Amino acid sequence: MGRCSLLAAWVAVAFSLCVPAHASGWNIQSLLGQGTGDYGPTSLVLDSNNKPHIAWSGSLNAGPRYIHRDGSSWVVETVDTSGYCNEDSLALDSAGNPHVAYHNDNNGLKYGYWNGSSWISQTVDKGYGALVLDGTDRPHLFYAEFEGAVMHAYWSGSSWVKEIVEGGTARRYIRAARDSAGNPYACYTTSTGIEIAYWNGSSLTTEALPFWGDFKALTIDRWDRPHLCFRDGGYQLYYSYRTPEGWATPELVDPFGGDYSSIAVDADGVPHITHEGYVDGLCVRYTKRTSAGWVESKIEPGSYTALALDDTGSPVVTYAWDGLKYATIPEPSSLLALIGGLGSLGGMLLRRRK
Repeated sequence: MGRCSLLAAWVAVAFSLCVPAHASGWNIQSLLGQGTGDYGPTSLVLDSNNKPHIAWSGSLNAGPRYIHRDGSSWVVETVDTSGYCNEDSLALDSAGNPHVAYHNDNNGLKYGYWNGSSWISQTVDKGYGALVLDGTDRPHLFYAEFEGAVMHAYWSGSSWVKEIVEGGTARRYIRAARDSAGNPYACYTTSTGIEIAYWNGSSLTTEALPFWGDFKALTIDRWDRPHLCFRDGGYQLYYSYRTPEGWATPELVDPFGGDYSSIAVDADGVPHITHEGYVDGLCVRYTKRTSAGWVESKIEPGSYTALALDDTGSPVVTYAWDGLKYATIPEPSSLLALIGGLGSLGGMLLRRRK
């Protein structure tokens, strides 16, 4: 084999190992329900080792399922088989055990957790909600019946303690997060605008934001500043965050879509967002804020997004549309590292790429 032919062979090997199969540039895996038309909200958490944990009920009456990576394989566990479920919300405790809140059409709002050997589920109340664990691993649920009062429930150790957060009418898309001390936050929409509730360890404080929106997503950065993205009444996606002077003027992220969004902030304070967009058909979009503005990447057709960032700040995304999907961006240095390991042939290839 000649020198050029050998170089071409190495190039083919390098690209076959490192270039993602999907045309969007993302590595995409179908985890469950491919070809069934199944869909529905997803919930995603990365553990301290960057391993993904997912909760998803889908739309085909399969019940809430907990999906996690075990080495190179995916493990699927059923949390509850008592009826049709949706609106899953997942959290991991300090030992890495999963906890899930979900809406069940037979029993309303339910909470399930893994006790080390089996799943334990119980009914908390009625409604749709979001789950967050505080710094002592105590579960907190923020929830509402559609167009009903916003409620907060937490486990006292023997029973659920419940209180009214907002006594008016609230839309059901409630999201929750926690700060560095483990104190829970929740955001919800009333008839007058978005509100945030904060639990300080013993009581709740609420704050009315100076704008209205729905299909919200909430996260807290490492400086304990809340960040929020939301869809306005014109189906446009906006982003805002709290500054020492108050909430920043919302920034337009996408003028054509904003449903089922998710937000994460990296170690540098940069927000990353996934959402359902409408340009070129219904699709999942990933957007990152840069010095030049919001930079967007189209993943593929889909909806019901959830986003997490690994330790390097790289996005991990789950979504559903014809089944549950999992998407990551390939490590940008992987191809160069492989080429660099080819010695002089790698050097030739690198020079040809410049």
